[in-house]
Amino acid sequence: QVVNGPPGRETSWSLPADAAASSAPDADAVKAPAGAEEAAPQQPDAWQVIKSEGFEGTFPHTGWPVLDLSDDGCDFLWDDDDFRRHAGTWAAWPANGGGNGLDPATSNYPPNMNSWMIYGPFDLSSASDADTIFWLWRQIEVAYDALCFGVSADGTNFDGVCWDGTTDWQQMQVNYGSYVGDSSVWVAWVFQSDATVQYDGPFVDDIQIRKNVGSAG
Repeated sequence: QVVNGPPGRETSWSLPADAAASSAPDADAVKAPAGAEEAAPQQPDAWQVIKSEGFEGTFPHTGWPVLDLSDDGCDFLWDDDDFRRHAGTWAAWPANGGGNGLDPATSNYPPNMNSWMIYGPFDLSSASDADTIFWLWRQIEVAYDALCFGVSADGTNFDGVCWDGTTDWQQMQVNYGSYVGDSSVWVAWVFQSDATVQYDGPFVDDIQIRKNVGSAG
């Protein structure tokens, strides 16, 4: 359930059985280590941050598999870039990494993309509610290309919501309280494009994956 931001359209999708995360390192020559971003900061109230990711350190890093599941013969992966960001210096773009990675300062997103950025698994067994908050900037072909956010109980089959169109930075908050009680949950950002018409694409920044450990109700 989208509780903050445009509602988008509901969708579901699955990783193929032979999908394997890329071992490609951060495409940027000089970056600080992931450091504190890998920690789960403790909160004073019932909501606790499981994972905070602002892409200021090395990315991808532990817990963040990135995959190109297209069949176009190219390798485009999510990676962090300093061209457009919500805060700090870096934000994630779905075609910056990989063997054919592009620079969003000079290139639109490529055609026929199926680029995945996953986080997990994380534990909601003691939670009474859960959500993910992130900031999204997008310029995406309407009805044909999309940035999707999804949730999975097995790391393979995801249910979520997709957005297209053009807008400045918006804070997105997606609740998935139906997954509480599950000890292994994954979330994913997926960008898919068709063969024609490409724009600047989606930029994702300042992610917080959260759980509520207060009493339900």
